[in-house]
Amino acid sequence: MNKQLIKQGSVMLALLFNVMIVHAQAIPSYVQQINYSVDIGHLNDGGISILPNDLLIDYGDGVAPSGSISPTVIRDIRGAIVDGFHYEVDGTKYFSFDVDTRVNGASVLKSDIIRCNDFNCTTFGYFFDSVAQNLQHININAFTFDVENGDLIFSIDGPATIGSLGVVAADMVRYDGSVFSLEYDSSSSIDGIGVYKNINAISMMSTGEYGISLENDGDYKDEFNYDNHWILSYAPSNRTWRWFYTILSFGEFENPLKLTSLMIRENDLIFRNGFD
Repeated sequence: MNKQLIKQGSVMLALLFNVMIVHAQAIPSYVQQINYSVDIGHLNDGGISILPNDLLIDYGDGVAPSGSISPTVIRDIRGAIVDGFHYEVDGTKYFSFDVDTRVNGASVLKSDIIRCNDFNCTTFGYFFDSVAQNLQHININAFTFDVENGDLIFSIDGPATIGSLGVVAADMVRYDGSVFSLEYDSSSSIDGIGVYKNINAISMMSTGEYGISLENDGDYKDEFNYDNHWILSYAPSNRTWRWFYTILSFGEFENPLKLTSLMIRENDLIFRNGFD
């Protein structure tokens, strides 16, 4: 058979399968909304201009962005992109960035996580001070908090040594305020997504699952394929991966666009942080 016909048929089947999955998805009942940001500016299907550091709000009706678009407040960061974001019910916001930058005149490294002291982030504190940890060489490109004890869970964008751990971009690290441990080991032969992947957005849910975005398109053990604007779910309890939600429904010409931060907001869930 003609190779071109085979290729076209495969593409059509893949597109049909993906469309079926997208239309079948809905945010679970315990999820209120999904907040996220993306890496490039563009116009969405409704002609709304979206900037890289805008916070997009998805209420789960299958349209992206389906809700409102609100700025993440921090604008004057010298071209840096927000690649980690979290906020609590009291409005406290946390950020990390893709490059070393300055926020309101103060130096913030790509390995730091800052906590804003007010809505406009005119003043902030270093929630995770990488210099104090001698980790200024890493890039924290995704983070979240354990909903039970407030431990920091984060991922980095490349291989590094953190404490006594050898870490790659597909791993997740737990920090309880004094000790680093491996929360997810991508080299596991049982549940690994592959050490060559890069986790670039994380949010932990009260179910104990992690909502995760990966930087590049790929597949998981031939069980399913995914795009870099999809959310996957990982359950540590049974070490399984699954589709969670497809946020963006843009056309093929916008495939380079990817998630850079993610936070899954749940109904009546209060996040607690146990250390500074």
